[in-house]
Amino acid sequence: MIRTIAGFFFIPSICAVLLSVSVAPVIAKDLQLNEDHLFEYAGYLYKSGEYYRAISEYKRLQYFFPDSSLSDLSILQIGRSYMAGDRVDEAIDYWQPYISNSDLHNTTFDRLKILLGISLLDADKEEPFSLRADNISSAFSYFRDLNTEDREARLIVDFSNDWISRPSVEKKSPWIAGTLSAILPGAGSLYTGRYVEGTYAFFITGLFLYATMEAQNNEQSGLAALFGFFSVGFYGGSIYAAINGVYKQNDKKEADQLTRLREKHGIWFIPETFENEGRF
Repeated sequence: MIRTIAGFFFIPSICAVLLSVSVAPVIAKDLQLNEDHLFEYAGYLYKSGEYYRAISEYKRLQYFFPDSSLSDLSILQIGRSYMAGDRVDEAIDYWQPYISNSDLHNTTFDRLKILLGISLLDADKEEPFSLRADNISSAFSYFRDLNTEDREARLIVDFSNDWISRPSVEKKSPWIAGTLSAILPGAGSLYTGRYVEGTYAFFITGLFLYATMEAQNNEQSGLAALFGFFSVGFYGGSIYAAINGVYKQNDKKEADQLTRLREKHGIWFIPETFENEGRF
């Protein structure tokens, strides 16, 4: 009876050991990294909108398969993932070192220049145009001499040519605006087309000046000093507002010109999804 019970427990134990020995290599084989599968999975995450996880998988591919034919494509995809995740500065920082890398395939290198240029156009979008000038200049330097002939590269070339041949923006002079407001408060703002601002500057400064003169005539030195202080403040403010308004207006004209050309040629990065092909 004891032998029967022992055999009952012993035989299944032996079977379990044999099964674990025979199955282990199969499991290990299934868990081996495969560059194609890894790239496909990273692409799945990217199209699903899980951009930061996609970056990790593309970097994993680069680490384990540095000589893979998919390595160049993963470089593009990592930067695209940064762009799609609203981390444009990180995309620029990631791509910059590869611009001087002659080992990249020509097609990949041209695509890299296009994407880096678009990233530079999108960088610091909320800043004044004048502060973005260096980035914009660098972007168009990358757009030169593209060798690819695909549709999107032709869009970039046409866009770049339009930018180079664009008409000069008609700008107002900050010196004229400041001088006019110095002669007559609010006149500089009227010169720039800011009529409400100019009208308020003229009347408010005039009222404080009138109040100052009346206080002096009535020998109220305290009130005269107070109203005089406000008169000088509004007078100086009208000059500053006129000059600053000209700079902002000129800056906006240049920014609007770039935006119109981008809209004309469709120079916007759009990430690929399962439903949409994307752009660039």
